[in-house]
Amino acid sequence: LIAAGDDRAAIEVVQRDIPLPAILGRICPAPCEKVCRRGKIDQPVAICLLKRFVADRDLDSGEPFMPIVRSNRSKTVAIVGAGPCGLSAAYYLACEGIGCVVYDEHAHPGGAVRYGPIDRDVLPFEIVDREIRLLLRHPITFCSQQRIGKDVGFDQICRQHDAVLVATGDPALYDKNEFSLDTKNDKISVVRNTFATSRKGVFAAGGAIGSRRWAVRAVADGKEAARSIMMYLEGKPFVAEKSFYSRMGTLCQEEYQTLLAAADAGPRHEPGAPHAGFADTAARDEARRCLHCDCGKADHCRLRDLAAQLGARQSQWQGRRKTMRFDFAEEPIVYEPGKCIQCGLCIQTARQAGQRPGLAFVGRGFAMAVGVPFEKTLAEAIAGAGAECVANCPTGALAFDDRPGTGNPPQ
Repeated sequence: LIAAGDDRAAIEVVQRDIPLPAILGRICPAPCEKVCRRGKIDQPVAICLLKRFVADRDLDSGEPFMPIVRSNRSKTVAIVGAGPCGLSAAYYLACEGIGCVVYDEHAHPGGAVRYGPIDRDVLPFEIVDREIRLLLRHPITFCSQQRIGKDVGFDQICRQHDAVLVATGDPALYDKNEFSLDTKNDKISVVRNTFATSRKGVFAAGGAIGSRRWAVRAVADGKEAARSIMMYLEGKPFVAEKSFYSRMGTLCQEEYQTLLAAADAGPRHEPGAPHAGFADTAARDEARRCLHCDCGKADHCRLRDLAAQLGARQSQWQGRRKTMRFDFAEEPIVYEPGKCIQCGLCIQTARQAGQRPGLAFVGRGFAMAVGVPFEKTLAEAIAGAGAECVANCPTGALAFDDRPGTGNPPQ
């Protein structure tokens, strides 16, 4: 999206997981870049700086992105601590229509990103103010200078709200046990994956349950805690989100070259000055270095959903991994034979649409695969039925090509 110049859509994608991208884009140590496959060729894509770029563009746009907020559910959640974890949880709960009241001992929200020992040349207060101000435009009330046990009682907060999240890392509160919750090593004890504490309706995350040296980890905690709180408010049993991941493992040199053929082969771009972000052209060029090695249907793969439901394990059976390769149609659609399970749905779809030559099973036995007969191209085989074939494919074998210039958004 950044490579295509669609910054509005890009910030929408970023904020699905990161509600404070302008802040994190300046202080995050970028752990995601350590697993970027582009780094096996030269240097990883500057993922963190690209998120910062679209976040800054959004803040400067005059009409920053605001997600669709569900209608008010007449329920409220109290959040103790206005740091990255607490603000993250408030954001995701507010998007679900839950009224949030955030209590903090300081005069302004931000926690460690405002009051911590951070170089202000790296993260100026102006960025902290602007991004948090935008977040507070959601149904979130900030109650400043409210110290638990002094200005407001924890039992009082619990009585006034449907659920409570403790997200403060202040050790003094745990020394005095102001929350009357089970603790371990001066941190609140929680049920793994659900963030539930020993008290019904009370949850804890972020610095309240352990050291969170990175703000990005605290933000992730806040998002996951918000999910657990939503299940509690809806009366649903706590079920940890278990996604099935089929990992490709180490790619061979030929596969890397296949991926690189569809990307910008140039070196990694760096900002022109210390602590600076990308200029427009550099950001677009850097985004084009992405290999697009992710799955085109990661979020709506029926095979993956079934694998998660049935507890499938990729390591249970040993075998030779299929080689990663791509076949592109003009629609634009990409076919990855290595993800095909030979279900035949695309063959039936093309046949019912009257496509000639269509698709067919080619070969026999274990070598059988879905392919195009008579040495025709994929574009010739599916022509106008491509979208239907993609919709009916239960895996990521047939997907829309989201590389820059194809006109398709990421799936």
